[in-house]
Amino acid sequence: MSYLSDYEHRTSWKRNPFCGQYPTNYALSDAITVSGQFRPFNGATVAFHLSDDLLGKVLELQDCLYAHPETASQLADRLPGSALHLLVHDLVSPEYSTVQNLLGPDGNLSDDYRHEITGNITQALGILKTVRREFMGERIRMRADRIVNLLSKSLVLLLRPETEQDFERFMAIYRSFDPVATFDYPPTPHITLAYFRPGNINADTLAQIIDTIQIRDEDSLIFDFPISDLCVRMYRNLAEYSDIVERICFLCDDGLGRSVMAASIFNHIARQRGLPLYAEGRSATSETDGRTVPEPVWQTLMQHGISCTHSDHAVRYLADEEVHHFSQFAVFSDKAADRVSLLDLPSGRYVTISRYFFGIRDPAFETTYEKVFADIYTQCLLYLDAYAASVL
Repeated sequence: MSYLSDYEHRTSWKRNPFCGQYPTNYALSDAITVSGQFRPFNGATVAFHLSDDLLGKVLELQDCLYAHPETASQLADRLPGSALHLLVHDLVSPEYSTVQNLLGPDGNLSDDYRHEITGNITQALGILKTVRREFMGERIRMRADRIVNLLSKSLVLLLRPETEQDFERFMAIYRSFDPVATFDYPPTPHITLAYFRPGNINADTLAQIIDTIQIRDEDSLIFDFPISDLCVRMYRNLAEYSDIVERICFLCDDGLGRSVMAASIFNHIARQRGLPLYAEGRSATSETDGRTVPEPVWQTLMQHGISCTHSDHAVRYLADEEVHHFSQFAVFSDKAADRVSLLDLPSGRYVTISRYFFGIRDPAFETTYEKVFADIYTQCLLYLDAYAASVL
């Protein structure tokens, strides 16, 4: 049986009418209160973002659902646009965690569960790099199929891959992440539009609203997902998602000082905190590629108990072909910013983190290595504090 035939067989219920009254899924109350608020519910997943135009279309579907009091009263608080994505593969969740105690005595995440989250994410990030390289330049096209009740937890927009090849790519990517978390059921591509409030579902009322916005074959939306855009996302609850910045590029003028020191300091602190982040230093100038990093860089780092990031102690120029390996770019200077501008990257990939490091001076000409170390160390702490607060 082909993937598409299997999909149609498994979702044959999707055209059944909404009717009757029945309880929501018993597990829903772990994540949502009876008044529709989102409880703390930490986990991680692999997902595709929606392009701006398609996100707008999905938000219009949401508008219709929440515009009617009879429907809105059955739904949890509205999901923001940042929480709308194509789910590809779950990585870790309170529903199927291997950790016995998810919360510690202080009511925050237990150390065991925090380590499970970061460990699974770290493993997934390594797989993600391989997937991006293997499927470089490829994409998956899907068609909006039906709005359905999924497991009495949520209203979702089912997505049907356009061709057998699209589904084969989707399944190949899905299976790539099985070493992190394996499930005994096949994936059903979908975008969650809204979660129910725990209690009872009045499907008769829902049917009247959903029928007005239901997907019709003649005008269904086409979704296009470049595989290079696949990302790992961590969530604090079912409405608050943050992309994991798995690999950061520190970029300075010549790659001889600031970028190398920053990558080593950053990785040292990230490891101490168990954060699934990794940084590398690069040069914005091709002429310095391969040159030896000055010894004072390594001496300063070792004096502070930090091992070096680059075993070969050689400068590496930021080549165009390796840009897809990095999620964010931290620039120290105008020259580094000019190099990034030539890559035609979205501003979100370099502006946010660069605010922490832009303007730190070059130790070879303008200040001392010790002063640069202190400045970078302070800014790494500030950035990682903000990052940890946003995702854990």
